Amino acid sequence: MEYITAHYMQGEGRFLVLQKYSVRTIPICVACIGIEPDREKRTKLAESLRMWTEQFPWRKLAAKPAAWKQEARMQLCALMQGSKAEIVVCVENEVLLLRWEAPHLHTDRFISAYVICGCFGQGHAERINAAFDGRIEPGAGVLIADSDYLKRTDEKTLGQVLRLFGTVTEEKAQKHLSEIAQGTDGLAILLIAREEAPADGR
Repeated sequence: MEYITAHYMQGEGRFLVLQKYSVRTIPICVACIGIEPDREKRTKLAESLRMWTEQFPWRKLAAKPAAWKQEARMQLCALMQGSKAEIVVCVENEVLLLRWEAPHLHTDRFISAYVICGCFGQGHAERINAAFDGRIEPGAGVLIADSDYLKRTDEKTLGQVLRLFGTVTEEKAQKHLSEIAQGTDGLAILLIAREEAPADGR
């Protein structure tokens, strides 16, 4: 399995991290979006998370879902404490989603997460209202986005907008994600799980 990814970020006071790896043929994807008005703080948060993804013992733990989830949860909670952010960690078909609310930030903007079912057919979106620990099947996806991005569409049509047809590429996913935002402020990352593409790329 592999992950198709796309991202969108416009406007101030936001940060985004998207990292992909492969360890012993196991695909790994770490995605984070966050809201932080202070430029120095958000730069530091983003850089700290990038460093975390590079230093985490993926080679040792990637094949042990319970072990990597426990270790990642513990380390990320310490790293992201006090932030307003959402992180999705995908290792093969195992998914861990973590959320931090940062009540001290006085803003009406919020971050939401959705499981997009049937990305390659009749898609629909299901909102994830809390931290999530589970599995993802090929043809499904995860969207994390802030409220500025989401106001361009509603939950009922979100999955339909993000479904893909034909050859699934990151270019197509990126186009869909950007079309929703219509060039205005917003923040979003879309991850779609799919079976590995054949050697001829089709």
